[in-house]
Amino acid sequence: MNETEEKIKELKKWIKKLGMTQKYFARQFFIDDYIYDNDNEEEIENFNEKFKGHLKRSTTPVETIDIYLNYLYNMEEFKKKCYIKPTYIKDEIFGKEFDEKMKKISEEITNKLTTK
Repeated sequence: MNETEEKIKELKKWIKKLGMTQKYFARQFFIDDYIYDNDNEEEIENFNEKFKGHLKRSTTPVETIDIYLNYLYNMEEFKKKCYIKPTYIKDEIFGKEFDEKMKKISEEITNKLTTK
């Protein structure tokens, strides 16, 4: 799994965990980040289709998914649940295998804490 696919998976997981639909998230993102005519549902729907496409393609630039994730981490829905933005600082001291194992342990801890 490449970095984009991992981040797409993370974005989908957070959207679901917050009880949102992808369509709701895309709508909120569009409303907050674009200047648009309130009466133009067609523009919102066009963006929703674009967003769905971004989540389907592993070729979507990782920077695009990062923008969506950063928006999600700043949403009121995220803050109300008292979630904290996950942060990973990569270094080359221990190597890739160690980093992957630590990431897996971190995910397991997060899952246990959030399912209680």
